Amino acid sequence: MSQIDVLNYRSITKQSFALERFTPLVGYNNAGKSNILSAITWLIRPFSLGTGDFFDINQAVEVRGTVEGMSEQVLSNLGATHRKKIEPFCANGIIRFRTIHSEPGISAAKTAYEIRDLDVADEDDPDAWKNVSGIRQAIQAMFPEPIPIDAMDDAAEDVAKSKSGTTISKLLGLIVDPIRESQGDELSEILEGIRDRLEADGLQRPQEIIDFDTHANAQVSALFPGVEIAAHIPAPEISQIFKSGTLKVRDKGSDVWRDVVNMGHGAQRTIQMALICYLAAKNFDSSKPAPLLLIDEPELYLHPQGVEQVRQALVTLSETSFQIVFSTHSASMIQRDDVPNALVVRRDRLNGTRSKKRLADAISGVLQDNPSQTQTIFELSNASEVLFSDSVVLAEGKTEKRILPPLYERVTGKTLALAKKALVVPDGSGGVHKCSKVLDAISVPHKAVVDLDFAFRAENCEWLDNCYDEIQKCVAIFSDLCASNDFNLDGRGLPCKGGSMSASQAFSLLGSTQEAFSAIDSIHESLLQHNVWIWKKGCIEDYLGERGKNEKVWNRLAHDILNPQSDLTELLAHFDSLESFIEWIDA
Repeated sequence: MSQIDVLNYRSITKQSFALERFTPLVGYNNAGKSNILSAITWLIRPFSLGTGDFFDINQAVEVRGTVEGMSEQVLSNLGATHRKKIEPFCANGIIRFRTIHSEPGISAAKTAYEIRDLDVADEDDPDAWKNVSGIRQAIQAMFPEPIPIDAMDDAAEDVAKSKSGTTISKLLGLIVDPIRESQGDELSEILEGIRDRLEADGLQRPQEIIDFDTHANAQVSALFPGVEIAAHIPAPEISQIFKSGTLKVRDKGSDVWRDVVNMGHGAQRTIQMALICYLAAKNFDSSKPAPLLLIDEPELYLHPQGVEQVRQALVTLSETSFQIVFSTHSASMIQRDDVPNALVVRRDRLNGTRSKKRLADAISGVLQDNPSQTQTIFELSNASEVLFSDSVVLAEGKTEKRILPPLYERVTGKTLALAKKALVVPDGSGGVHKCSKVLDAISVPHKAVVDLDFAFRAENCEWLDNCYDEIQKCVAIFSDLCASNDFNLDGRGLPCKGGSMSASQAFSLLGSTQEAFSAIDSIHESLLQHNVWIWKKGCIEDYLGERGKNEKVWNRLAHDILNPQSDLTELLAHFDSLESFIEWIDA
């Protein structure tokens, strides 16, 4: 299932969702992630919808699905009858189908099932969808039943009570037939012995039952002559025995078995997830399309180590045999390789639930050169908190990464996380510009902070289109400065390696040269129009004061900044400018 299109279902007005073999759904509470999972289930196995399942009760609910990889093997495994229904509508291994529920309250059997005629170009053309007899049965035969796991399920009941639909009932159902085959005669003999002792026509009834029958019949005969009664205690069938089955739990080394309900919520959830994965693996049929495992918040109640174990188990399942779609509030459930295909889900009153463009789609659309795509994916994927934030701050250096979070917290009284902001530090100044373009493409608000050399070294950057004269003025000043200071200039007239003064020191020197102030101020104001702040003095270290650049220095400074007793005007060389920057970030 490579895509679903949902119309008018619960909180979803009209939205398409791209799916991979492993698809995380990320969003705040009540964004509609659970509704996406439910829509996938409903597409394959429709159920009756009530009024609350319609975004607008005056319109039909419709869910469309795209299935890729319809190989010859998949088609042949359908059987001749079902294949005949589907194959005419399969093009390049792709089919599209939809389910439509016209109004609340009608039965699931009346849900319309239609398949897309891919020869008709316009999907809105009435002839684009065919209501073919038997297509519902053909599609349902093709797809295994989805396995949904809700966040608010009673995990203890799911793994301990053998009633219809629970995981334990499905697991016990898997072993009934094998036990009947291997132990059937022996179990039948045991049950026959029970019947012979407890049922009314038994030949070896215990004396206690015989005595009961005798005394009871004496009373019955006095009131109703000619009628006899007998105590009858029916022996169970093998299937009935399994219906009362459950699970017991004990700690390793203990002789005491306990009910699952007596375990903590985390243990219950872990057991549930493990058994569901086992059930999914047992039911896997390689001749059919990948079964869908739809999980709402798999990390719920779990210890961080348990979260990682569940994540890895789901990744393994997705790589071998299953298609996994899950919602999550935990960055631990999403590793670097998962970020590009994660769906960021948002909701507002007007548009309902929607999905932002995926990072993978945005990068391929914005950046044309493959090395840049790979690097940008790596940089943004390493910052999975981007998926969980409302806005992003892009910065260039390690100092910003270590110092900006405590400085922001001290100035504003809240952490970046509480402000729903993510701090991302790409590799180099060019990375900031590329990441900004990608964030624009996925509609993530962001601001950036760059060193002074960004204005001179960034290539093909539209942010600097109005800064040509100012940059040339600064290049001329560099020419004058290098004569009295020991630094070298490259072919463009910019500081480079060589000499006793480094290139970064030369840019800091420019930032402190009065003749350059007006040009740098103009560059700064121009970049602000693009939500970019430039360190006019050169780099952030020029505002913090001389301290060095290593983890020990950063840790000590971060500690001092967060100390409520410290005076930031004394601690930091140019606190007023840093405070203005933080206020700009927070605005």
